[in-house]
Amino acid sequence: MARASTSPVICNLLTSFDLNRFHKNIVLFIGRQNYKEACLKLIDAITLLNKRGTRYYELHIIGLTAKDFLEEIKADSIYFYGFLHKNIDAERNLYYKLIKQATIFANPTPEWG
Repeated sequence: MARASTSPVICNLLTSFDLNRFHKNIVLFIGRQNYKEACLKLIDAITLLNKRGTRYYELHIIGLTAKDFLEEIKADSIYFYGFLHKNIDAERNLYYKLIKQATIFANPTPEWG
């Protein structure tokens, strides 16, 4: 039986890919004010999942701040970054770091489903 070979392109991709990110449960939401309701649904879902205690999830939110919500968001697993400017090195680096670390990208807006 012939053995399947792995192409050099795939090998390079796998070695440069951060496999450690799959040991984390990091959910990333990217959206502005018009996606606030969807973000609230996601916050509720992550809070509920973390209360069940089988797995721990972190929710990282780009584009909104805690001040954008009428009620205070109290959870140590939710991180707000506001709008990140890609023309500012530190903010651009943070943006791409968050994307690289995320295991789940979520936007529960019905139009996106």
